[in-house]
Amino acid sequence: MKGLLKKLILCILFLTGNISHVALSQSIPTENEEQIQLGIQLRRSIPFELRKLESILPQINVLIKKGEKVQASIMIEDALKQISKIEANQELLMQIDDTADDESLMVEQVLEIKHYLANKANSLRYANTIYIDCNAELFNTNYPTLKAEIQGELSKLGCTFVNNAAQSDWAVYVTAQAREHNKADFGSMSTYFVYVDANIAVEKTATGQRIYENEISEKGGHTQSFEKAARDAYKVISPKISQIIKQQIQH
Repeated sequence: MKGLLKKLILCILFLTGNISHVALSQSIPTENEEQIQLGIQLRRSIPFELRKLESILPQINVLIKKGEKVQASIMIEDALKQISKIEANQELLMQIDDTADDESLMVEQVLEIKHYLANKANSLRYANTIYIDCNAELFNTNYPTLKAEIQGELSKLGCTFVNNAAQSDWAVYVTAQAREHNKADFGSMSTYFVYVDANIAVEKTATGQRIYENEISEKGGHTQSFEKAARDAYKVISPKISQIIKQQIQH
């Protein structure tokens, strides 16, 4: 619109004698010149937008690895929209520039990223989404390592994790606590023994059905303190809790 207005003003000036024919021809950009300028802009824009996309791929991978399905899906959706814009620019560049080839259009790179994002979106769509409510205590102190270890094991199955039970396929509830058992003295050496008791419940969110609930206990020992014995017991019980959950969601 601005270009058309500029041309109109210059034509009026020419008709009124305020501008010469030579000046007019030099002032009004030809259609070919406009296409050349647009082509230059597109050749710069395509790789610039592509680099922006490439920079967010590691962020998406981190979110997926952490099991944050919702956030990863949002980033992938935004990235695919940006791919559509790049493809539109590629199409336009081909229309106005006969010299544009696959290299200048960056066809291979764009398709590679597009297929990568589509595959990630598809895998997330069919992944098990899990909500985990884990309360673990180590003698009245929070023990967040248990939840982290459970998530780490489940993520190997391709599971993703959400912070809202309503958004999940499965809801897992774990309550664990350490309790002192005894201290055994063997001459000058002492060994501390601790049990960790864990209650595990697994619910299928769609039906609200609690398909599993049970309590397990594991013993740990250490020569230095009850606390370190408790950490040892948690190391023993953690993979067993993860295995129980795996069996239930794969059943």
